[in-house]
Amino acid sequence: MISLNYSFFIEIALFLAMVVFLQRFLFKPLLRLWDRREELIEGNRQKAEALSKQVDQMVVYYEAQLWAARRLAQEEREKIRKQAEQEQEEMVRTARTESNEMVAEFKGKIALEYREALKRIQAESEAMGQNIAGRILGKG
Repeated sequence: MISLNYSFFIEIALFLAMVVFLQRFLFKPLLRLWDRREELIEGNRQKAEALSKQVDQMVVYYEAQLWAARRLAQEEREKIRKQAEQEQEEMVRTARTESNEMVAEFKGKIALEYREALKRIQAESEAMGQNIAGRILGKG
């Protein structure tokens, strides 16, 4: 059986003193450090979540800006394409008009040259006819 003597009370007193000492100088500082660490981790987690939300908002904003810029670029390309088509049509119309004018001018020149050639041929054929008739009739 266990006997109770003064050493038992000294051991209990030393144990309680050790518990109080360790509680004050080891456990409480460790618990404060762990609490501080948890607070820092939670604070950093909240900051990270806030930054993540901010980044998501910025991504959405920049995607919207990019979409708008692409839409404007597409509209500008379409406008330039239509303008080029109109310029091309105008150039074709101008070329047709000029070619039609040139054809009409050449037709006029050809008709004039034809009439002049016809008159020369008629005059020459009359002279030839008279020359031939004179030779046949012996006048020449």
